[in-house]
Amino acid sequence: MNVGIMTWFQYHNYGTALQVVALSRKINNFGHDAYVISYITIVNPIIKSDESLTSQVARTFLQRLKNHFYYEYHESKRELRFDQFLTNNLRFTDRCETLGDFEHLNGSLDAFVCGSDQIWSPPNFNPRYFLDFVYDENRMIAYAPSVGILDVSNENIRRRISENISRFKYISTREKAGSDLLSELTGQMIETVLDPTLLLTQDEWHAYESDYDTGSKSYLLAYMLGKREEYWKTVKKIAGYLKLELRIIPCHEKDIKRKGCIKEPIGPADFLKLICNADYICTDSFHGTLFSINYNKPFTVFERFRKNDSLNQNSRIYNILEMLGLEERLYQNKQDNYKTRIDYNGANQKLENARNHSLSFLGKSLASVQSYSEQVHLPGNLFFDNKLCCGCGACEVSCPTDAIHIALDTDGFYTASVNHEKCISCGKCGQVCPYLNIGDIPKIEEGNLFSYKDKEDIVLMHSSSGGAAFKMAAILLNKNYSIAGCTYNKNEHVAQHIVVTPDTKDKLTLLQGSKYIQSKFYDCMRLMKNFKEPIAVFGTPCQIAGVKNIIGKRNDVLLIDLICHGVPSYGSYEKYLQYLSASKGLKIGNDFETIFRFKPSGWRDRYIYSGNSENHIVQHQSKDPYFLMFEHGFCYSKGCYECPWRNKSAADIRLGDYWGDKFISDTTGVSMVCALTEKGWDFVSQIEGMTFENIRDYTTCQQMTNFARPVFWEELVSELNSGSRALEDILEEYVIPFEKRRMFGRVYSKVVKRLRRK
Repeated sequence: MNVGIMTWFQYHNYGTALQVVALSRKINNFGHDAYVISYITIVNPIIKSDESLTSQVARTFLQRLKNHFYYEYHESKRELRFDQFLTNNLRFTDRCETLGDFEHLNGSLDAFVCGSDQIWSPPNFNPRYFLDFVYDENRMIAYAPSVGILDVSNENIRRRISENISRFKYISTREKAGSDLLSELTGQMIETVLDPTLLLTQDEWHAYESDYDTGSKSYLLAYMLGKREEYWKTVKKIAGYLKLELRIIPCHEKDIKRKGCIKEPIGPADFLKLICNADYICTDSFHGTLFSINYNKPFTVFERFRKNDSLNQNSRIYNILEMLGLEERLYQNKQDNYKTRIDYNGANQKLENARNHSLSFLGKSLASVQSYSEQVHLPGNLFFDNKLCCGCGACEVSCPTDAIHIALDTDGFYTASVNHEKCISCGKCGQVCPYLNIGDIPKIEEGNLFSYKDKEDIVLMHSSSGGAAFKMAAILLNKNYSIAGCTYNKNEHVAQHIVVTPDTKDKLTLLQGSKYIQSKFYDCMRLMKNFKEPIAVFGTPCQIAGVKNIIGKRNDVLLIDLICHGVPSYGSYEKYLQYLSASKGLKIGNDFETIFRFKPSGWRDRYIYSGNSENHIVQHQSKDPYFLMFEHGFCYSKGCYECPWRNKSAADIRLGDYWGDKFISDTTGVSMVCALTEKGWDFVSQIEGMTFENIRDYTTCQQMTNFARPVFWEELVSELNSGSRALEDILEEYVIPFEKRRMFGRVYSKVVKRLRRK
């Protein structure tokens, strides 16, 4: 059985590296094939509900300043030794970045194990580590993930954790405190098991040790992750009393200057060797403590976190010491525990019992999943677990039984749903989905960049940037191409795609300008499937990818996507219209329109126009509630947070604003044009006014990676779509605190720049 392990591995921390190797080893020992899911984590933003914004900002500011002068230690040869250790001892899946990548794993892996380390830590909540991408809950196992802290004060986090844990059939955590906390949240009985590093015996770990030469002198090994300087006096005192040479594994740049610091690069295998040969160990590390115990070394463990720290993670150390009867090894003020010998006989017996219990839990869970997976097969359609959809309609037009339908969902987004009675599990929908079929697609950094600014003022004033899209469309219409693009429908107050033909070219102006709402695209997709004439299609990257999957390669089709940060819920736009009516006195009739980028008022400073020629308002981006909501990106479609097209494109050309310093003094707009295919290059390079630029202007100024979906997304979207509260009140709760934090960040950056000058 192929088993995927979802855990941290990328942090070059000894405990992190060794726990994933240990878990992989034991899964393999049970007769399975373990694969570590290759994922570099994203951390979610959180506002603590029990702390005022003022105190939070002050605490964050002081912590950042402290970190500024207390860098973590990194050295290239050390990093290489970590990478080599992981490569030599683990098998990895293909790299996973978006939810679509993860969902592919359902077809190649039979079971999924999340754990260990603090992957369930509330301050770093990430649903990937709760296996949210696994279709079948019966294939999910939680082995020893750690919560780390004793309480979850943020209600959104509590809710998300509870919802995710409720999907598990086989669940355990690493500490009793964590099991108790999660049992309280979920009402489930949760097992407590050992950290994976303790599943291997001392003899088993010897096989992973390097041949690092620790020398002939007896030594005290210090491995301190914290920043509490007062502990270093005690470490030196212990070394002096025991007449041992002090050796320090550096964790911070400041450690390099300490007497006794090991200057050579230390990888995980060297770490094991140093533990093995040490005569005494001082540590504030959880895994430093575990390996001291497993190797039966005399040791003193310090409390890394102060008791009043809201992110105190000391409970995991308390737990293991209490479990094994080694509580006296915890250093407390003026406690001379280093003078006391450790009788490991009792501790070793307790450890062996706990090891057998933990291995039994892991082995039985894997065996149950194997028995289940041999009997059950998943449905063969895209919507067995429908998490990502941009509403492009590619699945709808490819379905041979008309089982798929696109419509606005309860969250306010155009998405697909399936009639399972009509579905024949042919899988064609999955073959055209833009989230699941990336293929060999050009990366942005491989493209050729141009800048463009139209010479006609009327074009510039009605375009969001430099008028490149309008210019291209006009040229193509004259070449007998039709143009598919987005317009604002004043009657329905929605964005939708229409087709402008050479015979109706006077309608081209309807396509000008940005529409910061999701376009009703699926009607256009139906047209694309059978459209035989030359056509250029403008749309978001996901829409264009869907078109490409439907039409295949055609020389007379030009695909042009737009730089996109995300599409907000229609609920947010409906709330905005209510706000304009109630607060600004605007009449929302069939002559009403929103111009999301009102160029006459500015380009870099963005303005939004709402109303008609007789009664309208224009608001700056910092004052307009819709723009603030859009800029912070808290109510985008779920798929926007998992977009596979940030750094690549299925289009021939990508268009957007030319941000950055190059045109910082420009006030009327410049287009950024990226030619990604030979077809795109041939077309763009022939347009008068295109200026060749450095592609780094794109990669350094545009969004190249996804940001995490906020933990309060469900609550916010629900309020926008069905709640009775006004938009201003919703904004005050969900957005304004982050806007203040962003302003604080700017102040902080200025302070740091000044400090660096000094």
